[in-house]
Amino acid sequence: MQLGTDVDPQLDKYAVEIAWGKNVHTMMDGDTKVSNFMQAFDSYKIIIVDAMGKYVGVPDEGHIVPVHTSGTTTVPEDCCSDVEYTTTVSGDKWPTKCASMNCMFMILPHQEAKTNPATPAFTMPVGAMTTIFKDSTSGMAKKIVFEPKLKMSAKAATAFMANPFRFKICKESVAAALKILLKEVLKAIPELITSRRLGVSIRRLADDSAEIKIKSEVLVTGDKASKVFKAADIDTTALQATFVKASADAGITEVAQDTTLQVDQDSIANSITQTVLEGDDTPVTGAARPTAGTIFSAMIALAMAFAGHQILA
Repeated sequence: MQLGTDVDPQLDKYAVEIAWGKNVHTMMDGDTKVSNFMQAFDSYKIIIVDAMGKYVGVPDEGHIVPVHTSGTTTVPEDCCSDVEYTTTVSGDKWPTKCASMNCMFMILPHQEAKTNPATPAFTMPVGAMTTIFKDSTSGMAKKIVFEPKLKMSAKAATAFMANPFRFKICKESVAAALKILLKEVLKAIPELITSRRLGVSIRRLADDSAEIKIKSEVLVTGDKASKVFKAADIDTTALQATFVKASADAGITEVAQDTTLQVDQDSIANSITQTVLEGDDTPVTGAARPTAGTIFSAMIALAMAFAGHQILA
């Protein structure tokens, strides 16, 4: 497991990348401990905890990450990588109580509620913890906000919005359009906009057009923070190509086969804004604290052993 550094220089605001590996199921076979990958759930949930693993809060963005399926990862199902999953979690308010204690992030197996059959949402009570995180207040960054729209058939748009990887696809598309790192995309939230008139039967949905608006927010640092981004700097060809390919990889054939799909050029020029963020040049640091070998790790191991699960950190 890896925890990056806070790239948002504003006091009490944060944006940090977290990477981790697959969940591992461990059981005893006689006197032998047997471990296998086990991801019989649909996502990982990231929360903020104190040094004893007690819940403190949840990030505003990036805290739900879907479990990889065939086509959505290059890591073989029967192999391992301690950085297979990555996400940038961010928020506008780091918990106040964390100013006087060592807070960190915890990664938990999570299952969303299901309707068929009806099952409630469930999150494992304990998981793997990162090293200590401290809010940074130094340096400079630039926040870029824009809302590109992709026109397509309503059938393709509806299929896209039903796919659990839609947020990941949008983030990858925005990163490709701006030629930035995936971790610099704080959020890329798809919103369905249909052209159907109220009262039109749902059976006609496939015959109508629609748009997917991606409400995007990115945070760049270094040389990119001093650059003025214009609508012309956003590569719409790369955005569209990445959107189509990533959708195909996720099994959304309706998008991959939609010949009407195209980016609305005006949507970018009409929505792009950028803000320079500066800290007070007083870095706040904290010593890294691995969870292995601590009392709480023992508690995690005991709880996971009881449940038959363990997070691969």
